[in-house]
Amino acid sequence: MSPEQISLLTGVISIIEKFWGWPFGLLFVAILIGPWILSLSLNQMERRRFDTMVQMYEHNVELVKGYERISTDQQDMLILNTQEWSKTREAVEKNQFCPMVRLEKIIRPPAAG
Repeated sequence: MSPEQISLLTGVISIIEKFWGWPFGLLFVAILIGPWILSLSLNQMERRRFDTMVQMYEHNVELVKGYERISTDQQDMLILNTQEWSKTREAVEKNQFCPMVRLEKIIRPPAAG
């Protein structure tokens, strides 16, 4: 090393020693440790967000299972309803319960065909 380089290095070191007080040390630590702290806090927030989304999807699965049970019950109800209305329709068409219709059938037999 040349004497000029040594004197430059000595000057830089003396300037750093003068600034190595509270503000410079704090700035130095903030520059070195700050990104790590920021990264860890962002990671924690993303983790919480991810856990919330997982919980939301689990609740959605339970909701879908509930709707599936409801739709199965509704399908059974519709089938039963259709069967009962078919029976009602047949009873109305035959109308064996009304005496006036029975008398009319006796007097005028239904047309064939």
